[in-house]
Amino acid sequence: MGRPERIGDLQPFAELASGPTATVYKAYQASLDRFVLLKILRPELADDATFVQRFEEEARLAARVQHPNVVAVYAFGREGPHVYFATEFVEGVSLRELLTRGPLPPALALYIAAEVARGLKAAHEKGVLHRDLKPANILISFEGQVKLTDFGMASLLTQGGQGEIRGTPGYLAPEQVLGEAPGPAADLFALGATLFEMLTGVPAFPGEAPGEIFDALLHHDPIPRLRSLAAVPEEVVALCARLLAKRPETRYADAAALLKDLEALRHQPDLHATAEDLAAYVENPEAFFERAASPAPPSTPPATPRPTRRRQWLPGAAAATIVLLGLVLLVWQLQPPDPNNAAPSASAFSPRPPAPAESLTAPSFTEPRPTEQHPQPDTLPQRIAEQPAAPPPPAPPEVEQSTTAATDTARATLGPPPPSNLSPEPARLRLEVTPWAYVMLEHAEGLDSLGATPLDYPLELSPGSYTLHFYNPEFPPYRLNLALQPGQDTLVAVSLWMQVARLWLEVHPWAHVYIDDRYYDAIPPQEQPFILPPGLHRLRLVHPELGAYDTLLQLQAGTEQTLRIDLLQRRR
Repeated sequence: MGRPERIGDLQPFAELASGPTATVYKAYQASLDRFVLLKILRPELADDATFVQRFEEEARLAARVQHPNVVAVYAFGREGPHVYFATEFVEGVSLRELLTRGPLPPALALYIAAEVARGLKAAHEKGVLHRDLKPANILISFEGQVKLTDFGMASLLTQGGQGEIRGTPGYLAPEQVLGEAPGPAADLFALGATLFEMLTGVPAFPGEAPGEIFDALLHHDPIPRLRSLAAVPEEVVALCARLLAKRPETRYADAAALLKDLEALRHQPDLHATAEDLAAYVENPEAFFERAASPAPPSTPPATPRPTRRRQWLPGAAAATIVLLGLVLLVWQLQPPDPNNAAPSASAFSPRPPAPAESLTAPSFTEPRPTEQHPQPDTLPQRIAEQPAAPPPPAPPEVEQSTTAATDTARATLGPPPPSNLSPEPARLRLEVTPWAYVMLEHAEGLDSLGATPLDYPLELSPGSYTLHFYNPEFPPYRLNLALQPGQDTLVAVSLWMQVARLWLEVHPWAHVYIDDRYYDAIPPQEQPFILPPGLHRLRLVHPELGAYDTLLQLQAGTEQTLRIDLLQRRR
């Protein structure tokens, strides 16, 4: 049996997922003018009392927990052959989808963990165990709200559950693997495994088969790997270690105790994030990093005015000192030369060239950005601007018993010349990626993660050949080969948009969208453009009453197009 036309005042119009027991749709509730998530038990199971009871129990347990961090349940019932329940529809992404971009910044990971802990606290206070907490069951709205969903494996605390393994292997607590009855600590263990994954981008207990994963759950300690993969404070590592303790009694007593420690960590400026920060990261990671990099204005004035006066005096004093020294030097130069002393060469009074910037601080890139040029459609644009090394300074005057002069600015320093076996000067690399990408650096020794762009500092690399790999879940993977020379400053700018075409559809009144026989979504609304490879595509719009509309589209790389279609007019 296909998609039902209508259930009560709910009109399902977009299939979101289908499993062995139920199918999930996005539906429109006309009476309240809102979208809902509609879950329908498969028709062949609608007459099985066991499945119907389990389905109803899922709805009732979720409805018990009314909390901002838990998806709300609106209705449950049976209409004809359909057993269904309707819940809040969250416009956004799952944490699983978000993690395809790579590990999260620690501040965002702690914010999400705290919001999930609030939802668990509310559930446990109502006597409900979730029992299937994992990234796929954590939803994040476009406004940065975090909500716990899918109580399909949930049970009451009073039900025990001894001898029953229920949940997803990589997030099961060790006591569940051993057949013991789960408690709130089992949900906290699953939250610890999820936090580990948010911080590192990889599962805490990997494995190809359930038996391999169960063995890791019972015997493997993932915390050393957390220390090596994630640059986070030791307090965060300790919190994650406590959540992932093998025995439930050594974990947090409850979600409230966990929340207390999470909030203490989140009071640190580097570990604090808000819903607005998370929303910015979901929309565009660059926006979050820009917000994080913006200095916050001081909340209170300085304690005393003395530092202010000192700052006001210093520039004037420095200027006066410079003027005075300049006058002394001018008077001294105007004096007649002393015949008893040999006049020094002009180079002796030339200002000494400054030491290279990298000998003191990170190099700065101050050249103006070149205008971005759009290349041919079949190539991904890239801009590599090499900054030539500064010319060598003039050689100093020869000193008695000296046989060589400095010829390299890197060696124009006091002291003896460096030994000849020093490693070559490092090359510097800066990346600009639009809209963003998770970057991997391939070299002779292996593959290193550089993280998600933007990278707010230049990379210092040994001269040689490298391959950069750019990953974004919305785009085809892209890689770039480059060779770096000693002392070279290189800017690599990549626009992933120039590799694909973007398509917006304005459809009236609404329709299901199929592109190249693949179902995409029901629109409106369309939050983001469809991202497609360049070339010829077949578009099909389907409305249950207005029929189907088919057309061919020729899309060019690097272009953004809007197609307006009125199905009502085409029907007349």
